[in-house]
Amino acid sequence: MMPEVALGVGILSFLIRVGYELDFAALACAHALICLPYTVAAVRARLVSLQESSLEEAAMDLGATEFQAFVKVTLPLAMPAIISGALLSFTVSFEDFVTSFFVAGIGIVTMPIKIYSMMKFGVTPEINALSVCLLGATLLLLALNAALAARPDEGDPRRPRPGRSRVPAPHSGQQETRRQERDRVIADTDPPETEGIGRRTVQTRLGRH
Repeated sequence: MMPEVALGVGILSFLIRVGYELDFAALACAHALICLPYTVAAVRARLVSLQESSLEEAAMDLGATEFQAFVKVTLPLAMPAIISGALLSFTVSFEDFVTSFFVAGIGIVTMPIKIYSMMKFGVTPEINALSVCLLGATLLLLALNAALAARPDEGDPRRPRPGRSRVPAPHSGQQETRRQERDRVIADTDPPETEGIGRRTVQTRLGRH
């Protein structure tokens, strides 16, 4: 990826060239540009896996419109990727300092810039308290993620239900019918001198089916 210094200088040069004022909107657009690849990669991988299952087409075959199939089928299945992309983007944007330092205008102070300005005068109790809060929030999110990952997904239509097999077992009556048909074909084969050969040939042909 591009170095953050080069990216920050490039965004700053572009904004100055077009005559845009360095305000909060410029900072937000710069952070959105930085975080866009992470979100697109996560969501795109999830949507590609959903195209192979054809669940949206099955919903439309059952009478749903394209909007209903998207809202009730595609969006819930893609929500984990959207949430993971949002959390990853938040993490990247939250700790970004270089781009914010170049693009932030007068009076706009993000947390990394605030911490950097406070570190010039030494480590204060406020920085220690902030570090503890960030560490606690990170541990809480990890525990929440582990709890959600351990819970079974009941809403996934591709998940097989317990006690129900995907492939139905063959009926005993069908097996009996096939056995009787095989015995009848074997009985109507060639004369006794070729009976063994005909029996083995028929059994081999029937066994392939």
